[in-house]
Amino acid sequence: MTVGDLPIGTPWWVAVIIIITFGRPALGSAIMSRVPGWLGAYARHRQSRTPEGRAELSLSAAWERQDREIKRLSAAYDSLSEDYGDLASRVDSLDRKLSEMTKRFFSALGYIRQLVATIRRLDPDHTIPDPPVDLEVYL
Repeated sequence: MTVGDLPIGTPWWVAVIIIITFGRPALGSAIMSRVPGWLGAYARHRQSRTPEGRAELSLSAAWERQDREIKRLSAAYDSLSEDYGDLASRVDSLDRKLSEMTKRFFSALGYIRQLVATIRRLDPDHTIPDPPVDLEVYL
């Protein structure tokens, strides 16, 4: 708004107040852009045309790209977390089975030792077959 836009006969002090309040600089200000309605819309439009406004728009575009990347990484981490949970449950299951098989193995070794001792006690001349190569360490 300029002085030429005011009606003829407007007092100078009213013109100054109107220009300060509703002039182009005031309409393009950040405070006016928060106002709802057509005055705020005009102020937001004016701010988007300034170099600072364009930089802010490109910054917001960068934020959007960054947000998309964060969401993609979050989905990838969620997938890895699910895979880790599955693998951890499988490892726990295998650990339980291994513990059970180890317990059975050493129970069988103890039983075999008792049988060999009983055979040697009852018939010391009886030939006992050699244990398999894998079990020589244990027997």
